[in-house]
Amino acid sequence: MLGIIPNWDLDNKKGKVTKEKQIFDHLVKNIGNAGLQSQVNGEDEVKTKKKKKKSKSFFQKIFSGERSNRSFADRFVIKVDSPLYQFWKIFVVFICIISSYIYAYIAAFGKDKQIEYIVLFFEIIFAMDIIVQFLLEFKPEDQYNKVRDITEIAKRYIKSRFLVDAIAMIPFHQFFKDPSDHVKLFFMIKIIRI
Repeated sequence: MLGIIPNWDLDNKKGKVTKEKQIFDHLVKNIGNAGLQSQVNGEDEVKTKKKKKKSKSFFQKIFSGERSNRSFADRFVIKVDSPLYQFWKIFVVFICIISSYIYAYIAAFGKDKQIEYIVLFFEIIFAMDIIVQFLLEFKPEDQYNKVRDITEIAKRYIKSRFLVDAIAMIPFHQFFKDPSDHVKLFFMIKIIRI
């Protein structure tokens, strides 16, 4: 604020308060705080005005009949840089690593009732991830703008990773009720998700 703040302890070794220190404290307390307080109040007023504009919830906007420049399908497209998607991506990678160990365990030792619930949980998460991938915007290498068209997103996902995700979702172990060792090896196919 004033540039250099004097060190009063070095200047005043006897413990007496000098007149300069009193003036300095008075200026900082009254004038400096008043200017900062008015700046803070002004920022708060701007923030409250912005909050008032954003007060409608997602469902109120949909059912109120308000027009938007975005199409209906474009509203469901997920932004790549959204924090929720970043959390989802980390969560799916974590589940993918854990499931690879579980599937390897099942292929080696078989499965029991408790592991069936864990496998069901994994399959639900991976099915949800397939849906997310169909709704996730992308940026082509030769373009600057991100693609938010659902058909283009679906074409890209089907051409890239959908086949691997779909094969890993097929419950081959359910097709054969024989508890032989060959059926357990179908769980190794699910590891290709990694």
